This record gives sequence, structure tokens and C-alpha cells, in this order.
Amino acid sequence: MKRLSILIADRTPEYCAHLARWLREHDTTCVHSAAEGMSAAVLLHFDVIVKATLHEGTSALEEMRALKRRQPWARVLAVVSAATVEDAPREFARARRAGADAVVSRAVGERQFRLALRACWHDAVPHLEASHPSPNFTLSRA
Repeated sequence: MKRLSILIADRTPEYCAHLARWLREHDTTCVHSAAEGMSAAVLLHFDVIVKATLHEGTSALEEMRALKRRQPWARVLAVVSAATVEDAPREFARARRAGADAVVSRAVGERQFRLALRACWHDAVPHLEASHPSPNFTLSRA
């Protein structure tokens, strides 16, 4: 995969740094608020936006939509956290409806996260979702 420019948007600096380490072969920018995210989107060009929706409800999905409107060419990988396994499908569906190109659980490891990023960047096809039936990993077409 080519070297990507990736915006990681999460309110938790430690989690942003954690994802940035996983993506060390790419150029990453971490932001911790909606204002920082929009400023970065005005000043820099991103190939992929990694947007966490952990405990943020509707506002996080609105932030994701706003970033996508600012940089419509960017692919969006949503990172969701469901309170229970039963909540996961609903949270994944909400992120997809909000415009995420791929969705991954916050609980996944580095390998699954990298697979989700690759699928997001390469415009994943729906048949890949069937090969990863885990509630921790799902793909969708934009």
C-alpha cells in the first residue's frame, strides 16, 4: 500500500498515539476535538480519516460528516465502541449511514485494524464482509 496521509480524530490523546504507532509507515496527524479536526482538514490533504465514535453519540457522527464534506475524496474509517455485543451491529450501521467507508471496533488488534484500513483505502467489495463475520470488523461500500 502507498504511503497515506491519515487524520486520526479521537478525543483521547493516548488512543490517537496508539493508532499512530500502528500506522507508523504512513503520515499521521492526530486531533482531539472537532475544531482541531476541521482546522487540519482546511490546512492539510488527507487520504483517509480515522474517526472514533466512542461514547460520543450523534455529535461524533456529525463531525465525521463535516470532515467528509470538507475533504470528499478522503476515505473514512470509523472506529466504534459498543457497550455490549448486542449493540455492535446497531453502532456499525449508524457509522455506515453517516458515511463511513469501513467500520471497525475499538477492541480490535493491530492486524484487524490494518485490514480495515486497507479495505477502506482500496474500496472494499461487499463479499469481504462475509469473510469477516465478527462484530469487530465490517466493511461497506460508499
